[in-house]
Amino acid sequence: MFKILKYLKKTWVSVLIIILLLCVQAWADLTLPDYTSKIVNTGIQAGGIEYVAPEVIRKSQMDNLLLFTEDDEEILSNYTLISKSNLQGEEYEKIKEEYPEIENQDLYELNKLNSSQKERLDEIITKPFMAIYFIENEQTSNKIKEEITKNVPEQQKNIIQQMPLTDIIKSLPEEQLSGLKDEINKQLDQNMGTVLDQAAVQATKAEYIAIGVNTDDIQNGYILTVGFQMIGIALISMTSAVIIMLLSSRVAANLGKTLRDKVFKKVLTFTRKEFNEFSTASLITRSTNDIQQIQMLLTMLFRVVVYAPIIGIGGFLRVLAHSNNSMAWIIGLAIACVIIIVLVLFIVAMPKFKKLQDLIDKLNLVSREILTGLPVIRAFNTEKREEERFDSANKDLMKANIFVNRAMSIMMPALMFIMNGIMLLIIWVGRTQSRPRYYASWRYDGIYTIYNANSNFFLNDIYNFYNASSCFCICKTY
Repeated sequence: MFKILKYLKKTWVSVLIIILLLCVQAWADLTLPDYTSKIVNTGIQAGGIEYVAPEVIRKSQMDNLLLFTEDDEEILSNYTLISKSNLQGEEYEKIKEEYPEIENQDLYELNKLNSSQKERLDEIITKPFMAIYFIENEQTSNKIKEEITKNVPEQQKNIIQQMPLTDIIKSLPEEQLSGLKDEINKQLDQNMGTVLDQAAVQATKAEYIAIGVNTDDIQNGYILTVGFQMIGIALISMTSAVIIMLLSSRVAANLGKTLRDKVFKKVLTFTRKEFNEFSTASLITRSTNDIQQIQMLLTMLFRVVVYAPIIGIGGFLRVLAHSNNSMAWIIGLAIACVIIIVLVLFIVAMPKFKKLQDLIDKLNLVSREILTGLPVIRAFNTEKREEERFDSANKDLMKANIFVNRAMSIMMPALMFIMNGIMLLIIWVGRTQSRPRYYASWRYDGIYTIYNANSNFFLNDIYNFYNASSCFCICKTY
């Protein structure tokens, strides 16, 4: 096989272009699922909001948010304050049309940041933003106020009930405020876990609605943008595939032409002794069928043999780069299983492939002898014997073909079995790593209460923080 590849020197430019295009197609094929995920997760579920850090936020909301973080300077450095008093004429009308809330208060607008800067901003803004989102909920706010005012005189209680919860929190002593922030962050980590970013997007969406931003336009714009990107990548993949097939066919045809020319010139130099070692049928088979098989193999070589390792290695590296590495061993296991199955099948089937060519040669030999010697066969009345000879050669070839086809037909079901098994393994491992947790919270009345991770124990523990002057909420994982 490797001896044949040396005849590709004349078409090395085409071969190099094919390999480069295979890399491009592998990139496109590996990237498309990410865009599908973006449309579903970000475009549909998150309403087209890609980052938690809002593009625009009210000044009052920013002030509240800064209560729950120590990174005030870093957050504010990424925003620019826009005020009604500093805007005039067309500029003001443009801002007003986009952000109607500018009529009532100043706004902070996000500066031009790259993706890594936005991801960094998301890291420091997500928890405080979620904390504000929770305590601004009317039901939650009223319950916390009830806990705060439980032992407060009626006159002061009425005053506190009328105050916004954020104003009450601002009036807390520094020590109590610090403890509250620590408790909220702790509960967010325990309760929300890996879905914290997804939940925080709802807070961002609520902020946009409060400012008057059309969230439907955000969603539609994001889906259209990602959709057009998907179409572009799909066109790149399709174009690459067409060019690869075209170039592969031309390279294979050129190789077939070269091999036939080499074989024919070699046969012309044979001595009588060498002619006696090769039958005419064998030479015809080698010059036509065998070279055609090599030509077909080379056509598929780039699409399967070369492409499979490229997309396999690329996919594995992409998983390591963009996913949680704690389950990377599953991908390694899948690759190992696939390699074992392919190796076993090739070890079993390759000898039969070689034998297959010998049997085709034998069948052609028998056919030629019978057809050219038909008058002699009829003269000696040996038709039955020659039919048996042909039938025997035909059956041997049929059996070899059946064995090879059965062996190769096992490959796809085996690979699908491995892929589906890996999917189940990923789901099972993911379930065990993120199974529901239960928490026991020491209540101020001395009673242990068990909360499921999906319940609102988070809010209950915040209430306890306000109510317990001599006891602080303690959480344990069971």
